[in-house]
Amino acid sequence: MKLKVNFVFILLLLLQEMSAQQNWVGIPCYKPNQNEEINRMFIDSLHNEIILNSNYGHKACNSSYKGVFRYDGNLFKDLDFGLNKFDPNLAANGYLVMDCIPYNNKTLFGGGFISVGSNTLYTKSIALWNGAVWDTFPKHVFSNKDNGSGGGFNGFFKHKGKLWMYGKFDTIGNTISKNLCNFDGNNFTPLPAIPDYDNDYIIGKAKVYDNKIVVTGDFYDPNSWSSRVAMYDGITWASVGIGVKGSLAAVVDLAIYRDTLYIAGSWSKTDGNVSNHIMKWDGTQLFDAGFGNFYSWAGITSLVVYRDRLYALGPYDHAANKKAYGISYYQNGTWTVPQDSIGNYGVRYGVVYNDALYIAGAFKNIGKDTTIKNFAWLACPDFDAASGCLSGIKENSRNRLNLKLFPNPATDKIFLQSEYSLNIEKLEIINSFGQIVLAGLSPGIIKDSNTWEVDISKLSKGIYFLKAENNRGQSVFKIVKE
Repeated sequence: MKLKVNFVFILLLLLQEMSAQQNWVGIPCYKPNQNEEINRMFIDSLHNEIILNSNYGHKACNSSYKGVFRYDGNLFKDLDFGLNKFDPNLAANGYLVMDCIPYNNKTLFGGGFISVGSNTLYTKSIALWNGAVWDTFPKHVFSNKDNGSGGGFNGFFKHKGKLWMYGKFDTIGNTISKNLCNFDGNNFTPLPAIPDYDNDYIIGKAKVYDNKIVVTGDFYDPNSWSSRVAMYDGITWASVGIGVKGSLAAVVDLAIYRDTLYIAGSWSKTDGNVSNHIMKWDGTQLFDAGFGNFYSWAGITSLVVYRDRLYALGPYDHAANKKAYGISYYQNGTWTVPQDSIGNYGVRYGVVYNDALYIAGAFKNIGKDTTIKNFAWLACPDFDAASGCLSGIKENSRNRLNLKLFPNPATDKIFLQSEYSLNIEKLEIINSFGQIVLAGLSPGIIKDSNTWEVDISKLSKGIYFLKAENNRGQSVFKIVKE
């Protein structure tokens, strides 16, 4: 009897641990070199592809590349062989590309490179990509020579009908500009410099919030207000609260979540900051975002908004006062720490692509699965030990239509029944990986005024979720196909 009780107790512990797992999936045929890592990831929205920056030249699937390559959800592809050279004054290692943005029906890339493409096109730090070949920017930016001069870009954004560029540069298009400027199609316009004690700062990230440009960087002036985060209203620079304090503090990323700006990086609350790692700004005041105790300087490197959650990624080891493996998410004022063990806390970046969360970095396994390296996607955002993947929905917690489903398990057909005349506007069947396998009203046939028949004969055996929806709400059922 005692043995049976212990077994049940252990089983319950295992189920509890499974309930927080998230089911990451590796990318087929991507086999990085031993020391290779993905040190940047972003979306080419014009061509609907993920762009990845590696510190090595390599071959992935059918693609040979140097520094930068792309992924379309099925295959890796090169960008006309990628980047040929990098500027050692701008890049720590590898062939560096930092960001991209649609521009005049092409994709504009920026970084620390000097030349691109199989034909070694000299287009220092900025180049256009049409999906097949590289081209130069129509306006002179930097000297297209391998002489270490010029500058580099960390990112782009569009604001008030203009293209904005930021990074580390003193002159752009023969116009003196300190690390941030805009381009109207003909001319570059500089902005006033941010106060900094040695005037040698870099702008690392920028985002438009409340019609102001908020930037982060390593700028700091103990005799002024500026401290690693500042905002520009079109006329002057101003502080974002008290900024971020500490000699080793760094602000790395910004994200807008539920109309609030979140500021993340590496810093300690003990230095006078309002929080650890992450804080939020409502346009007037900085607030603690509740990330919990601070355990190390390895902080948050990427913020991603996905399915009404704010995901925080990075090489940190604790969040919400719990052991963490570089990933946690924030929702309704609470941080949740999934128990997926991401090897060596190596996650660095995240993007949302085709309604899936992708992560990248230097990890060599997830959950001790060594086939998952450096690049993976979240197949199951919500996982339940008893039911498997819930795909963001929970059975019986949403049965607002008061439907009944039978038989269950079933082999060919199932029926939805209501006590009143039934009007279903949307019907979906979702598999255990969160993928919709039947959609629309075609799977269901009205049998009478309050009964629907659903044909599941073509589905493989397994566990699925059926979701019925109309303007009153939805009902969700776990179904078993035998």
